[in-house]
Amino acid sequence: MTEFSLRESPWWLILCLLVSLAVPLIYYFFLYKGGISRNRRVVLSLLRGSAVFIILLLLLSPFVTSSFRSVQKPLIVLAIDNSASLSASPRAAKPHQLREIAEALSDKLQDKAEVRRVTFGKNLSSDTALSATEKETNLSALFTGIDNAFEGRNLAATVLLSDGIYNSGENPLFVPSLSAHPVFCLALGDTTRHKDLALSAVRHNPKVFKGNSTGIRAEVLARSCKGEQVTLTLSENGKLIDSRVIACAAQEQVLSAAFSLTPSTGGIHEYECKVVPVQGEQNLQNNTRKFFIEVVEDRRNILLLADAPHPDIRVFERALSQQEAVKLDVQLAENFKGNFNAYQLVIFHNLPSLPAHTAWMQALQQSRKPALFVIGQKTQTGIFSRTAPGAGFPQGGWLEALPSLNPDFSLFTNEKSFSEQMAEMPPLQALYFQGNPVQGSQVLLYQKQGAVETRMPLLYYKSTGDGKYAYLCGEGIWKWSMLEYKQWGNHNLTQGLIQKSVQYLISEESSEPLQLLYETRIRENENILMDARLFNQSREMVNEPELNVSFTGNKRTYSFTFTKSENGYHLDAGFLAPGKYTVEAQVTLGGKKLTRSGVLVVEPVFAELSDLVANHNLLSQISKKSGGKLFYDGQETALADAILEASDIKPVSFYKKELKELISFPVLLLLLVILLTAEWFLRKQWGTI
Repeated sequence: MTEFSLRESPWWLILCLLVSLAVPLIYYFFLYKGGISRNRRVVLSLLRGSAVFIILLLLLSPFVTSSFRSVQKPLIVLAIDNSASLSASPRAAKPHQLREIAEALSDKLQDKAEVRRVTFGKNLSSDTALSATEKETNLSALFTGIDNAFEGRNLAATVLLSDGIYNSGENPLFVPSLSAHPVFCLALGDTTRHKDLALSAVRHNPKVFKGNSTGIRAEVLARSCKGEQVTLTLSENGKLIDSRVIACAAQEQVLSAAFSLTPSTGGIHEYECKVVPVQGEQNLQNNTRKFFIEVVEDRRNILLLADAPHPDIRVFERALSQQEAVKLDVQLAENFKGNFNAYQLVIFHNLPSLPAHTAWMQALQQSRKPALFVIGQKTQTGIFSRTAPGAGFPQGGWLEALPSLNPDFSLFTNEKSFSEQMAEMPPLQALYFQGNPVQGSQVLLYQKQGAVETRMPLLYYKSTGDGKYAYLCGEGIWKWSMLEYKQWGNHNLTQGLIQKSVQYLISEESSEPLQLLYETRIRENENILMDARLFNQSREMVNEPELNVSFTGNKRTYSFTFTKSENGYHLDAGFLAPGKYTVEAQVTLGGKKLTRSGVLVVEPVFAELSDLVANHNLLSQISKKSGGKLFYDGQETALADAILEASDIKPVSFYKKELKELISFPVLLLLLVILLTAEWFLRKQWGTI
């Protein structure tokens, strides 16, 4: 159904009609002196009058309302397990076999529904990524991802091709989106409990100090190995360090063994823990684990000095207690004696809060020690503005402010998810001030007032001749930590932000013209991200020359070229196989070849290979809870028939109303051109032009 409407009063149409009649009649019958017949004058008047009427009509902004019925076919998502547990199972499902099953199901279902194929492991991906090599399986992320990706569509069902093994994320049975539509599961993999010794975990400190003893605990999941003698070994570079023999007393038992070692040299050491296979064991892929320990030669002492107990302090304690190279000393201001000599970094929380603290600020400046200031409502901003290191600080008022990421920040690299996660953080009680204290500084987070992005900093860093300083212009990051744990089940964002800030402050300011910024330890399923900065002889940052980098390890060399960012270089090198790599960057500046070296450790992820027993019971519960049904390998036809016969998987129809302005119709504009062209052509033919 189509309706014609005007934005103005319809009485204007009468005036438009009168004007479109009067203008050509007055012109051709009273003003025009050409010698043409009456009939020809009528034709020309009709052409011009019609053109004038269309122009006047368009000035009234008319629009057409169209209502039409739309039918949307049901959408069925075919989710294919892309994890390594399927390809490593005794009843292995290879990528081409999974693709054949998916194509057969798609062919049978596409007459009734629109079929979209996706793969999943740690995250949701397109079906072109099918390789059965993902190192983690997150079923909760799958259901949440499907719900978000196809929001607003007629999503009728999900077909899940999986072995039911998950090793990251929440229990999928508790994901709210699971009940939104039925899930039909095709159970793959092997549920038989074969004789197996799985090295399920190796627990160790990632960093230790040279000369200190450190403990290593290995855990073995023994299945169908009752009466066997299980041998575990610990070695470095193929050289045996120690071994343990444990008797297995039950059909299924968790065995553990403790080792101790004392590294005598610094650097990164690669160790291997291995459980010796027993007779009849089929899966040997989970018998060995390699791990890395960084041996640190010295420890940095950090003082956290607070005006009073505060939940923010616990966030700092948790973040810094995980770093072996750091020793944190927490003191309240009332107990502090004023001596900073034993510390390499000072964190001030809500200080200075009294005039007596002025002496501390002066002592800090004289010592040239780096400092991180958490400015809260108890901070005396008047005292702070006069005595704070880093070229002073302005005074201001207190407002709630949301964090807003500065995309040009380059002091250190943040994970890809940092921006999205930071956008969900609650506001801090922040200091809003006039002036520009960030000149010559690096701002990581700006303040956002509601929907308004401001240039007021929330977190920024400043380096002066007296030292390096960081300013968090607000308190309440404990709220970030709590929300982060509620949303994602970890504290990675807040802890990473604190750890990287501290690392920047305590690191020595390099005078090297080429600097590399990257995480030295990552997991094998994480992208290798690296930033670089290049300085000319005037210490100006430049990025005109091409910068290359190579990663050498596992008897291979991988070469990459950095992309140029606004004020430096950036590299996303993707994934590398687990191992220790030597990093070497090269660039030519002013005819001089510059190099920079480093070390990168890619730690292996063992989650998928530690347990290969398919969990069909979980798939049964998923199907039952969602209103779907469980099928087994070989029952693809029965699965497709069950979906085709389901009464609730059907198209939906809805009426849609669409408004379009009349001026947007090209036919109307074409008609106007034709009328004016016809009038001009006829006048020329009749000899009146």
